[in-house]
Amino acid sequence: MKLLSTILVLAALSLDLTSAAFASTQTLDFFNPGPGTTYWTPDEASKESSPYYRWQGDDWSWQFSPVADAISSASVSVSAFDADTDAGEIDNIYGWSNDSSSWELLGNLAGASDIWSFTTFDLASSWFDEINAGLQLKIAIDTLGDNWAVSLAKSSLITNGGALPPPNPSAVPVPAAVWLFGSALAGLGFFSKRRKTLVLNSWLS
Repeated sequence: MKLLSTILVLAALSLDLTSAAFASTQTLDFFNPGPGTTYWTPDEASKESSPYYRWQGDDWSWQFSPVADAISSASVSVSAFDADTDAGEIDNIYGWSNDSSSWELLGNLAGASDIWSFTTFDLASSWFDEINAGLQLKIAIDTLGDNWAVSLAKSSLITNGGALPPPNPSAVPVPAAVWLFGSALAGLGFFSKRRKTLVLNSWLS
């Protein structure tokens, strides 16, 4: 009886673990571009240079790796430079829907002149199957044809409350473990939300 009880407990624990929703961040950038041809900007010096600074007709797409964990919430963020939204520039972001076998509009980039900024799109549960299979996104640049250009540094897929990296191009690759560690500390309240850099609370010093 003890052996049977132990087996049942272990089985229950196993089910709990396999169905758990773990916080994660998957970021595509110059150092981790994903499959196919991509145009992530490698550094600050290249942000207004070809082929990274792109115009109408220079549209491109990217794809995340499949996410095996259970998903309770999800969003995708796209980091863009010089997305002059306030001046009328419209750069649309689309996701590939397996259900409709078509590109569906998520929204357009929200940015400003000569700065890097993230635009975040919340993903409804109808997108969870695509995330599990490997979410595909694309950008349609300057949809109104008003002679605008934009660069992208990275795109981050956030599931179950993962942490978002800085929007600027990364000078060197950042291991995923670092982001996970930072996310854990942020969850414990060790990081100040008022600073651009991650700073430990004064009581730790």
